[in-house]
Amino acid sequence: MRACPLLLSALLLFAAAPVLAQRSVAGVDDEEDEDGAKKGETKDEKDDKKKDDKKKDEKKKDNKKKTAEEKKAEEKKAADDKKAADDKSAPPAKADDKKADDKKVDDKKANDKKADDKKIDDKKVDDKKVDDKKVDDKKVDDKKVDDKKVDDKKVDDKKVDDRNVDTKPEVKSTKKPTGDVLDETSEDLKKRKAEDDARKKAEDAAAAAEKKKADDKLRLAEEKKINDEKRRIDTREQRLASAKRVRPLLREAGDIKVQVALEPGAVVKERLVEVRLDLGKVLAVADPKFGNREPLKNLDLTATVTEATGKKDSARAYAVHSLGAPGTYGFHTTPPKDGLLQVQITGDADGHAIDFTFPLHVGVWPPPDFDDEDKKLLERKGS
Repeated sequence: MRACPLLLSALLLFAAAPVLAQRSVAGVDDEEDEDGAKKGETKDEKDDKKKDDKKKDEKKKDNKKKTAEEKKAEEKKAADDKKAADDKSAPPAKADDKKADDKKVDDKKANDKKADDKKIDDKKVDDKKVDDKKVDDKKVDDKKVDDKKVDDKKVDDKKVDDRNVDTKPEVKSTKKPTGDVLDETSEDLKKRKAEDDARKKAEDAAAAAEKKKADDKLRLAEEKKINDEKRRIDTREQRLASAKRVRPLLREAGDIKVQVALEPGAVVKERLVEVRLDLGKVLAVADPKFGNREPLKNLDLTATVTEATGKKDSARAYAVHSLGAPGTYGFHTTPPKDGLLQVQITGDADGHAIDFTFPLHVGVWPPPDFDDEDKKLLERKGS
């Protein structure tokens, strides 16, 4: 009995289910219709709206796709920009590389030029050596020729002497007595004439050799004189600069030689001048210690300085003192004004009077007697 109500309820629900479902569907449609009615939309509008929504979705998809493509394009553009920047920064490096390559080329050219110049210099040196060797060979050949001429002359002289000795007995044997007079045959005359000619020829050759020797000696002396003069002129400025500091002079008093040194060589008024003297006696036989010039010691010397006018009141006398080394003496003076002063040195050396003079050119450089005094010095060195 209790199952009957339950069964009845189930049957009622089963019978009512289709109706409820239809109503439910109808209710939904009705609601939609009501919503459409509320909004005032027609079916076409709905379709248009759906189309618009579809277009929007497609547009969104397109935009999304476009965004992806734009992103790729931007990435590509960024990559291109970076590459362009790299390319832009690359040329300076290339330029530096080109400069480096150009420098290497220039260095190679410079080295090649140096090598070529060295080859040229070496060739010049070799040529000079060859020329010097030729000159030396020529001198040797000339000497050999001269020696050969001298030897030939000696041989000829010896032959002549030998012939004279050898011919004496023959002359005696070929002459036949005619009473008390010895007559020479024609053969003897020819032979004697030939000997005289040979002797004369040898004498002429000897005389020519002697003359050539004298001429060569004279020529060499002249050449030396010319070369010395040329050397003196070429080095004049150098010696002039040296003499400005210390000027050397040479003087002689009999067999006594004096070397004078003025310091400074360029004498200036109202400034101290040091005068140094080196006196020595020339020896005929060289001394083992002093050579051919013996220093003069313990001399009593006086220096007198006067103006060129010779006024006595302008003369000033100075005692000359030893400087310590054998034969060396000196004194100081201060010229009061510009002009020419004469210095006279007097004294006694073992009973022989010493008296010599030399000038002081004050305020004048170069001094007017520089070249003459310079020649004396060079001739003394040459001798």
